[in-house]
This record gives sequence, structure tokens and C-alpha cells, in this order.
Amino acid sequence: MVTSPPRAVLDRAAIVRAAMALLDEEGADGMTMRRLGASLGVQAMSLYRYVGGREDVLQAVEESLIEALPDALDRHRPRSWKDYVRQVAYAVRKIALDHPAIFPLVASVYPATPWLRSPLRSTAFVESFLSTLGDYGFDDQQRVGLYRSLTSFLLGHLLLEASVLQHQPKRPRRTREVTARSGLSPRVHRLQDQLGQDRGAADFEVALTALLDRFAVTYPPLDETVGLEDIG
Repeated sequence: MVTSPPRAVLDRAAIVRAAMALLDEEGADGMTMRRLGASLGVQAMSLYRYVGGREDVLQAVEESLIEALPDALDRHRPRSWKDYVRQVAYAVRKIALDHPAIFPLVASVYPATPWLRSPLRSTAFVESFLSTLGDYGFDDQQRVGLYRSLTSFLLGHLLLEASVLQHQPKRPRRTREVTARSGLSPRVHRLQDQLGQDRGAADFEVALTALLDRFAVTYPPLDETVGLEDIG
């Protein structure tokens, strides 16, 4: 006998949680209102009392990921503005790697605040981010400049990492045998092991360090040793 899944307490938060679980498992293409309702033990039409539709659900899921960022940051005061930005960057990277099927939504879902940039589009978090940079002595131009630079870096790098992680084959394939029959050039064929190495963490650190160092040169003077405890 086929039994229906138990009906959950239905509200917007429960729908968002269920959508996140479904997206993690099936990806965006597999997240339909019908499937979402089934996962909650209700008909799809019952969901519309709490959400406006699929796009509303996708936007709510994306917002919920970024709104959780403050809880992921170190509770201790960073030693410098670079340490603070590094914390933010690695917290966003963790979200991307924990939810590789969901993270691409940050680039595809139309934001309620189009003047903010992916993946840091939560108005509450952006306010906190800009305010903290101000505590480190950043003026408005520096705050906006770093926000734009960081978001561009995070989006490009993490979309690639999430895509690679999402599409990794479940079973290892004999890559050399496959590529030997694919007509690749001799050089690409010879370097395939190096080209295919998973260097996501190392590349992320190198690129992030270069971004922060370049910003410090482009927008001087910034005292890298100033911490929140030094500002009075």
C-alpha cells in the first residue's frame, strides 16, 4: 500500500526549507510546485496561500542562504579589514560548496533590489558589511568599490566551483581512455591530468589574496592593522 508523506505544518518558512531540500536533491529544473507540495504532503495549490509561485520560492531560498551569513562569521573581532573580508568570502564559499545545485540561483533569480549584486544581495547583510568597513576607516567610495570587487570575484569563482561540484560523475571514469577517443590536441591530451586537478581551495585563496592586496594599493591609505577595538 502506497502511503502519502506526512503533512507538515505549512507556512512560508517550512516551504522554503522544503524547497531547499528539493533543490539540493533535484536542482532547479526538478523543483516544481507540484513536487514541492508533494514533499510537504499537500497539493500544489495549497502552497499559494504562503508563496506567490515558483519564482517567489526560488528568490526566498536564495535570500535565506545569504541571510544566514552573519551566523557563519567568526564571533571574534577580526584583526584587520582584510581578515573581515576574508571571513565573508569563505562563508559565501561554504554556502556554494554546501549547496552547489542552489548557488547558481544567485545569478539567475531576479532580485527584489536590483542595485545590489550577487551573491551578496541581502539588504541586511550589505548594510552590516558596509557599516563594518566604515568602522575600519573606509569612506563611501572605498566601501562601494570593495563591495563591487568582492561580489564580482565571488560570483565568478564560486559559480565555477559549484558547477564542477554539481556535475562531478558519481562513478569515476577512465578519463584517459575517454579523451583519447575525443579528438583532443596532443598538448591538451598530455596536460589533462593537470588541467583536471581540483585546485578550488588553493585557487580561491590565491585569487582572494591578490584581490585584497590590489585593493589596498588602489584605494590607499588603508591601515591593515586597525581593528574594531582600536576605533573610538
